[in-house]
This record gives sequence, C-alpha cells and structure tokens, in this order.
Amino acid sequence: MRILLFLFIVTLTAAAQAQRKPAAFPATTPALTEDPALHRGSGHAGRYQSNDGAWHSVQIESWENDRVYLSDAGSTFKAYFPTELRRFVTMGDTVVAARDLVVVTRHFPFRRRRGLLPAAFGRQLYRDGGFQLLTYDPQRPATLLTALSSRLLLRQGQGGWQMLPTKTAKFNQLMLKLLGDNPELAAGLRAKQYRPRRDATELLERYVYWKIQQSLQSTAQPAR
Repeated sequence: MRILLFLFIVTLTAAAQAQRKPAAFPATTPALTEDPALHRGSGHAGRYQSNDGAWHSVQIESWENDRVYLSDAGSTFKAYFPTELRRFVTMGDTVVAARDLVVVTRHFPFRRRRGLLPAAFGRQLYRDGGFQLLTYDPQRPATLLTALSSRLLLRQGQGGWQMLPTKTAKFNQLMLKLLGDNPELAAGLRAKQYRPRRDATELLERYVYWKIQQSLQSTAQPAR
C-alpha cells in the first residue's frame, strides 16, 4: 500500500512540473534585409557635378557601373544613379555618366541584340578638342574574367555616345569617318593599322594636336 501511495505522489509531482515548464521560444525573426541603397564605410575625398552644373565636395565610398555611393557627413553612404549627376572625381579618376547608350549584347550562339541603356558610369580616358572617351565595364568591380568585356564609349561635341567596335576593321572604318581630314591618320586608318584598346586614346590626342596646329598656322598667316 505504501509503495503504491509513493508511486502515486511521484506521478503527480512530475505532471505538475511538466505543466509549469515554460514553453519553447519561437524561432528568431530573420534580420531585415540590408538596404541596397545604403553602404557603410570610410570613403575617400572627392567631388561630384550635379545635373545643374554645380560642383560639390563629398566622400565617395565606391562605385559601380550603375551607381556611386556618396556621403556629405558620417559613415553611411547613399547610392546615386547616373541619371542623378553628371560626373564625379575620386582618387585621380574622373567618372562620367553616359546617357542614352546603345548597347549590343551577344546571345548564344550567334545572335546579337541591340538595347538602350538609359545611363551608365564610365571612367574617362580622354577629354579634349570636343571628344570624350570612356571605358565602360558591364560588370563592376571587374575581375580577370570580365575585364576583357570592357568597351570604349566615344562622344563628339554634344552628340550621342557611341560604343566603339571591338573588331579592328570596323574600328578603323569608324575612326576614318571622324578623323579622316588628317592625311597622316587617314593613311593609317585606311591600312587598318590601329586597334581599339591600344590606339583609341592616342588617335584622339594626335588628331586634336593636329587641329590646334592647323588653327595656329591659319591665324599666323598674314591677311591678304
């Protein structure tokens, strides 16, 4: 009898403790996704030109082909897009917003498709004599695999941006139309001597220098 009474009491005590046991905590709520328009970092001193033409001092954290992270105070950097400013300068580089860019993409196996890119950032290689030359990386930051996919963008005066051909023959043909009034350059372009990546900047430099010399010679000639 005593043994049965003892077992009965133990059973009641265990049941009471089970009822008083706190319920398990629910699964933790997933952390909020970080806002892709904001970055945290230290940044570098730089300047940017807004669409109204004014220049502003700013801290620049990093940039990609479709955004740049800027901050005027603190360590939080906000993304600005190529449609929101004209250009910015950071760590010795000038990066320009190219608008209404016609991009040709390749589709396997041989199809090519033309599309309009509203705006993209490109690093400036040359600017003088009415010419602007940029290098545009479809994927930034560039890697060893994507570096060769960079393209050159050229603009003359206030005209539209055009993507320079990567093939030697087509590049020489296009540059002949633009620079063909220089006899020395025209001869080399007709002979297809120049390559886009290697020679584009030098061609523009030589052409602009020649135009300046032509203008100086014309000014120095006595009036008749």
